[in-house]
Amino acid sequence: MNNPLSDSWLADIKRRTIERMTNLAEKKLMHWFLHWVSTPLDLIVGLISVLVLSYNNLAYPKYFMNSGNHLKIFSAGKIHNPVKGPIKRPSLKYRSIKVTVPARLNTMCFDLKTLTKPEKEFVYNAGELAFSVNASTYSEVAVNHNSSEIEVTGNTRRKSIVRHAAIIMKNVLNIDEGLVVEANNIHDFPHSGLGSSSSLITAVCIAINEMYGKPLDRRQLSLFISQNHGEEIDGDDQNLIHVQCNGGSPSVALYSGGMQIIVGESNVVLRNDIPNEYTFVFGIPKFYKKRDALELMSIETKQFDKMIESRDDFSKEIAWKVLHELIPSIMNNDMGMIGEVIKYYRFETGSLKIDSVTWSGLYELMEELIKMKNEDSPIISVSSCGPAIYALTRDPKTIQGLFEKKGMDIFVSTPNNTGYEILEALE
Repeated sequence: MNNPLSDSWLADIKRRTIERMTNLAEKKLMHWFLHWVSTPLDLIVGLISVLVLSYNNLAYPKYFMNSGNHLKIFSAGKIHNPVKGPIKRPSLKYRSIKVTVPARLNTMCFDLKTLTKPEKEFVYNAGELAFSVNASTYSEVAVNHNSSEIEVTGNTRRKSIVRHAAIIMKNVLNIDEGLVVEANNIHDFPHSGLGSSSSLITAVCIAINEMYGKPLDRRQLSLFISQNHGEEIDGDDQNLIHVQCNGGSPSVALYSGGMQIIVGESNVVLRNDIPNEYTFVFGIPKFYKKRDALELMSIETKQFDKMIESRDDFSKEIAWKVLHELIPSIMNNDMGMIGEVIKYYRFETGSLKIDSVTWSGLYELMEELIKMKNEDSPIISVSSCGPAIYALTRDPKTIQGLFEKKGMDIFVSTPNNTGYEILEALE
């Protein structure tokens, strides 16, 4: 059947409607609907219906029905916040490059409320104390002069995240050549609190920036990465879901110092090394299972009210402790006091109980493990929302034995005080 309005002003409205959509499934749905539109009244009634039954609700109903409109899905490669300041002219320096970046531990967050509704889209003022660890993520990038496309290799496990990072860098630097990209986390525990998603994005962005002569300085790149963050959805290689990012992963990669305080809008304000006498021991609890970011965010959004309550109750005390206990302790390498501040945050402000909603049994497990905190093991805690548990210790064998008794998967690493490393580069 011919559409009688195909050559009219209504056809132009249809075209513009489709062009504004970035999601393939959304476009297909709208194409199907607009095919049957033949009058302005059809258009008005139909558009209202499509808005009510939005794509996200149709595609992921069990997550979006009670999400409070907090879940945001977007196409891989979309730039939400552009680079701040002038960009130097890119100049191809390497034909291929391989870099490795450290893992970040989010030891504590300074303001949970700002994670629930940022004033600027994808820009957070929550702040954090980040530790840097040699639990690396690598990225390999090669130029392809025979194409202008991004090719993510088959060896890459989390393709949508890696594609997103490559596209945003290609677009922001106006790169004409195609790029072949591979990136993976060495320790494959996604969404366990170790910053693996952001480390992947960081590794790819750093590799491309190095490849083209570092047109973005480290502050520009750090903010660009953190303020355009997204994570994968199982079975959907084209889209990401937005997850809050305070900037820890790009910061520990781009700045030296194993301990870093990050404040509003992902700005680094204090850095110092972790003493080399310490080792990190990690334990992944047996109740951990791989879950995609969409599922986890749908759980977290239901805890937003509790996060706001925590901020209202404890924000002044947290601010006082950060200013008068945490900052001096970092400057003086007083790991014992740092451990006390982290313990206070996890157990006294409700942080750990909120995280235990996502990972049942986490609070009870930490209640047992924290009893082993002592002078040789001044910090035993959870990274980010968990359930990954870590200990900073001078007695790794004892901690390993403790974690083994709890049936955890264990790995050991060292502090990273230097940031990212270029492993290979061919001119």
